[in-house]
Amino acid sequence: MHRFTLAWLLLLGWFAIGLQNSSYSLGVRTSSENSFGGSSAQDSTRHKKRVYTTIRISNPPKIDGKLDDDCWKLGEWQNDYIQYAPIYKAKATHPTDLKILYDDKNVFVAIRAYDNRSEITRRLGRRDNYDGDVVGVHFDSYHDLRTAFVFDITSAGQKIDVWVANDGWDTNWNAVWYAKVAYEDSAWTAEFQIPLCQLRYGKSNEQ
Repeated sequence: MHRFTLAWLLLLGWFAIGLQNSSYSLGVRTSSENSFGGSSAQDSTRHKKRVYTTIRISNPPKIDGKLDDDCWKLGEWQNDYIQYAPIYKAKATHPTDLKILYDDKNVFVAIRAYDNRSEITRRLGRRDNYDGDVVGVHFDSYHDLRTAFVFDITSAGQKIDVWVANDGWDTNWNAVWYAKVAYEDSAWTAEFQIPLCQLRYGKSNEQ
């Protein structure tokens, strides 16, 4: 099975991370409890926007693709995604779980992509080539609904980072970040460490 899962918080929506008063916020408000927060609304596809809440950690995970670190026992898993293609708005053929944690300098992402081991497509390729099954996250840190910083990884462990704008994709943008994949009986897993310094932000005082 060829799997392509982009774990956007909102498909065709936005994923904004900002720094304010030593806490990070996702959405339109900043939590006073050092967590991501947000509000519900309708996006351009008329789907209810999801609000994801996560926590700050003090002991980061070892980036080896295995989701067995103590920190991954914390926080909430996001799942119940729908398809964008080939069947728009259909229930996902195989479930995908997403978890996000952070510390003062990094965002940590864990993805568990359930699938039959024999159907996972693993192809070695060059950086930024979409070969085989792929999972990842896109950050619209400018919150302009038109641009994004892409961090994807293939099931073979090949990294993909792309700057996306209205006028196309720039694969020449290469960030410094870390990611590994591993395999379980009924899924493959991906683990990301994305330094916040690799993202860019708008000029607004409130992010």
